Parts: sequence; structure tokens; C-alpha cells
Amino acid sequence: MAERFRISVFGRPRSPWRDSQAEAMADAIALELASWDESRREWFLAVPVRLDVRRAARMVDTGGARVCGWHKAALERV
Repeated sequence: MAERFRISVFGRPRSPWRDSQAEAMADAIALELASWDESRREWFLAVPVRLDVRRAARMVDTGGARVCGWHKAALERV
């Protein structure tokens, strides 16, 4: 099952869907929505910033490329 990640604030998306948590966290840092905890030496998201996670139910074969099921409709429109 594939996962995608994005940053949202008060439930509104602030970044595109990313392939990894690290990429989404980099977005939060770039948007100045993350803070550095010097004592723990790690980045954290303060309220109301949230890391959204989307899990695809299945994978779809698209002529050699593997694409998550929720991308299928978009690809069919192209």
C-alpha cells in the first residue's frame, strides 16, 4: 500500500502530496511551519500544522508505470 504525505494548516493543504514524510517535512520547513527543538535536535510541527497521510487502496498498471489507484482517474483524462 503506497502512502503520500502533505502539510496542512487548519485542515487546508499548504503543500502538494509527496512520496515521503521527509519531503513533506522539508515543505513545512520551507514554509516556516516547522520549529527546531534544540534539546531533542529535531524538527516538530506546532498546532495547527498537521502532516496528512493518504494511503492508496491498490496499485494500477499504466503501461509499464505503477501508479496508485487514486491517480488512475487523472491519468485517464490525459
